[in-house]
Amino acid sequence: MDDGTPAVERLRETIRVLRGPEGCPWDREQTLESLRPYLLEEAHEAAEAVERGDWASVAVELGDLLLHVLMWCEIGSDKGRFTLEEVAEGARGKLVRRHPHVFADKASLGPEEVERQWEDIKRRERESKGGGGLFDSVPRSLPALQTAWRVCRRASDAGSAPLPDDSSLAREWSGFLCSPSEETLGGLLLTLSGYACGLGVEPELALRKAVNRFMEAQ
Repeated sequence: MDDGTPAVERLRETIRVLRGPEGCPWDREQTLESLRPYLLEEAHEAAEAVERGDWASVAVELGDLLLHVLMWCEIGSDKGRFTLEEVAEGARGKLVRRHPHVFADKASLGPEEVERQWEDIKRRERESKGGGGLFDSVPRSLPALQTAWRVCRRASDAGSAPLPDDSSLAREWSGFLCSPSEETLGGLLLTLSGYACGLGVEPELALRKAVNRFMEAQ
């Protein structure tokens, strides 16, 4: 029953009870490592609900994601690694740092300029920490097609490699037809992902929709 306590705090308290001495054995034994696959599944389920335009399911799936965030933070706090407050403040600070056009110089930027500014600030932050590799922030756990799309976008934005055009796509296709193999197929898929960037299409989403249409047609 709603006693006036904010909903997020009530959820946190429920998690604490589940992980407490009189709580649930399964919840008590969970670790960040054991919860990792479930977090990925919940994120995919939320994305799929958005694709369907099923907003009631989106709310449910976001609730599951919020549950994971709070559970992870509770475990992190128990282990002395991090707290929800530290996570939230870190996110707030990042938003302020990476939106100087809002919180600092009040510049008027378009969406594409904002995205480039975000990536530039992120790159400088990585360099200041001894990193700075072009692809350091691309998660290796992403699906391969999504990774290819992110890598091609990052390389293009950094000016290190242009997005594939019609001629480069034709070359990769010709190379694959002349010598079909895992290597030439991989090169073709990478080029297609970069080509999709130029079209403003997310290849992972495009392929998933095509697969769904295929299954529905059978």
